[in-house]
Amino acid sequence: MQLLIGLIGGLMGSLVGGVLTWLTTRWTLRQELEHGYDKELRTERLAAYRKLWQLTGALPRYPWPANPTRSDLRDLIERCHSWYFEAGGLLFSQSTKDAYFEMMDALDRAAGRQVSDDTRVADEVFEDLFIAGERLRLHLAADIGTSLRPKVLSPQLRPAESPE
Repeated sequence: MQLLIGLIGGLMGSLVGGVLTWLTTRWTLRQELEHGYDKELRTERLAAYRKLWQLTGALPRYPWPANPTRSDLRDLIERCHSWYFEAGGLLFSQSTKDAYFEMMDALDRAAGRQVSDDTRVADEVFEDLFIAGERLRLHLAADIGTSLRPKVLSPQLRPAESPE
């Protein structure tokens, strides 16, 4: 009888150990796959988002020497549209996609419908465009993680010491 109890106990222990090993292995593999996918997505986003970031440079806080023309905005719309389908629209998170289309809608409203219009955009309209562009830039930075604090912190910076 003791032999039978020992055998059943051994089999139960082996079964429980096997199930725990299987669950742990499955969880570890899933974590590795998710981490690999996230790393690859961030790498692709970084390359693509860099190009869109540069395009949104046409919507600075301080336009100089003057606000853009409506034709300039139409050109920006076309370049962003090309970027969306050729480089990075597929990589957007939902919140970044929403911010992108908010910016595109604002550009479309400000640009008007004439193909060639050298009318400069009014200051208050351009301020709205800057805000829409800045909102998109914030989402781009969040998607690639540059708006987050580093996970590995560097030593604290110290004020420069006097050469004396």
